[in-house]
Amino acid sequence: MSYKAILFDLDGTLLDTLEDIAASCNRALLVHQLEPHPVAAYRYFVGNGLTTLIERIVPGSWQDEQSIALIADSFREDYAENWAVKTKPYDGIEGLLVELTGMSMPM
Repeated sequence: MSYKAILFDLDGTLLDTLEDIAASCNRALLVHQLEPHPVAAYRYFVGNGLTTLIERIVPGSWQDEQSIALIADSFREDYAENWAVKTKPYDGIEGLLVELTGMSMPM
């Protein structure tokens, strides 16, 4: 089989971003005196975008549009400063990208 190009989703495909996402979410929750979650729980919280993530981590009393937006804004501010603290490529990804580059594969 022959391919003309390869398209990757960066977050969660090439890069393991879970710990930094969890940390920023938890700090956003704490800013608003809400309980943080264990990092492992975020494996089930992520997916389908930031709004859905925030809906999944806040308690029922915070499920209105304004509260979700408030927590999302807190997350964005924190993540902008802390997105690369523990984020790293998954094992083998760097070698894969080098190999694909050597094949002149558009990515």
